[in-house]
This record gives sequence, C-alpha cells and structure tokens, in this order.
Amino acid sequence: MDKTPAQIFAEAKTAAQAAAEARNAKLPPESARGLDCGFAWISIRPARGPFVSYLKAAGIGSRGGYDGRGGYGIWYSDLHRLPTQSVSVHQEAARAATEVLKANGIDASWNSRLD
Repeated sequence: MDKTPAQIFAEAKTAAQAAAEARNAKLPPESARGLDCGFAWISIRPARGPFVSYLKAAGIGSRGGYDGRGGYGIWYSDLHRLPTQSVSVHQEAARAATEVLKANGIDASWNSRLD
C-alpha cells in the first residue's frame, strides 16, 4: 500500500525528532555549546506533486525554499520541537527527515547555515 503524503510527513517528522533528540543528548548544556548556533532546512525540487500540495494545504514550509534556489522549503522547526539553537541538532533532524522523504520517492535535500 502506498503511503499518503500525510503519512510520509509524519514518518519524516518522527525520524527528525528522534535524530534531534539523539544529537542533543550528546551535547553539553545549551549555555556551554559555544558557536553551535544556526538553522537547517529541507529543499524539495521541483515544488510540485501530491507531497508539496499536502505541505501547502497543511501550512507547512514555504515556496521558494530557504536557500534562494527555488523549490519548496521545510524549516527545521516543522521537523522537531527541541528548544535549542544548535545547528548540529537541526542538521541531524533535517538529514533524518530527508532520508525518509527520499525513501518515499521525493526529490529532497537538506542544507544549513550558521547564525
């Protein structure tokens, strides 16, 4: 049975949350993390198809992505709910979610930047 876009996103979000929690557990307290501050996101190109339509209807992400290269973007805060600024936590969440999306035939990649 094929998964619905909602099921795929739920699976990606679950993987992202688990990866973020695992990475966060390996880090020192937030106040001692130093220069580990930044953002991560997923880009889906091209920005069309049932999965992107689902994201738009659900109010998840935005058209144009976050890297200026077009497509559709999903911000890290749509993937996990850990209260941290650590880019490495956001990167792990985006990486894990991207793996799920790719496994379900969605052309996705992730990227990040320091803040």
